[in-house]
Amino acid sequence: MKGSSSDKPSLPCYLCRPLLINPSALKQSQATKLKELWSKKWRKSTRGNILMKLDKSTPLNGFIKRLSTPNLSQNSASLILQLAIMHIPLNLYLKRFQRADSANCPTCGATNEAVEHFLLACPSYMRERWKLRSEALKLSKNTHIETVTGI
Repeated sequence: MKGSSSDKPSLPCYLCRPLLINPSALKQSQATKLKELWSKKWRKSTRGNILMKLDKSTPLNGFIKRLSTPNLSQNSASLILQLAIMHIPLNLYLKRFQRADSANCPTCGATNEAVEHFLLACPSYMRERWKLRSEALKLSKNTHIETVTGI
């Protein structure tokens, strides 16, 4: 015997074989690597950059946790996310895919019906915006695009 290990010839044959790899540990390791790779790609993407301005934890558990509260329906969470990444069926977005004839706002005629216009500027939604501002004031927040779409 040399040091703390045994000579290979003196060991039983079942101890001389290479160790088996635990399939569960292998899957877990692969899943972790894929999640890290996806996270890096997401953060570098256009939509990921937009969302990173609102929430630095994106796309990790903190972000998902805030969207997965019992007070928020799945439909509402989906709409908040779509608004936050500006991937929602407003004319500016729909025009890119030839799903709308014009990027103009259909209610007031403004040049671009984007998320910021829809939520904060369109005169047609003044009543809804008043409710939004009063709720924001209760939370001591201003109604900027970052706070409105922030999660």
